[in-house]
Amino acid sequence: MAFDTSSDIITDVPTAARTRPWREVEDEAVDRDPALREIVYARALASAIARAVLLHRTRHGLTQAALGRTLGMPQPHVARLELGEHVPSLDTLLRIADALGLAIDISVRPRADGRRPAPRARRGAIVETTDQLVIEVRPAR
Repeated sequence: MAFDTSSDIITDVPTAARTRPWREVEDEAVDRDPALREIVYARALASAIARAVLLHRTRHGLTQAALGRTLGMPQPHVARLELGEHVPSLDTLLRIADALGLAIDISVRPRADGRRPAPRARRGAIVETTDQLVIEVRPAR
C-alpha cells in the first residue's frame, strides 16, 4: 500500500473499496465471524440504551447521581450505561423503562438476505439496527 505523504492519501486502494458503506463492510465481517456478531449485536443494544439514558438525563437537567437514585443504582453504573460499556441486563432494562417512562422494543428477525432492515423510527425514538436486530427506545407516553 503506497502512502503519499504530501497529501496524506493512501493511493493504491481500489476505488470500490473506498466507497463501500461501513455497514456493508461490517455486515460481511459479522457473517464470517460469530464472535464479532455477538459483539456487534451487544453494541447495538448498549448504544441505544446509552443514548436514551443520556438524552433523558440531559433533557431533565439531572446529574448522574440523581438519575442513579431514580434508577436505584450508583452513579458509576449510570456512567457505564451512558458510555455503552456493557449490555444492560433484562432487570436493568425493566428498571430503565419503568423509571424513565421509556418503551424499549427489540425485534429479532431471521437473516433472510443479509441486509439490514430499514429502521422505521417513530418521532423521538432512538433506533439501532444490525442484520437481525432492530432496537427502538422511545417515550412510552
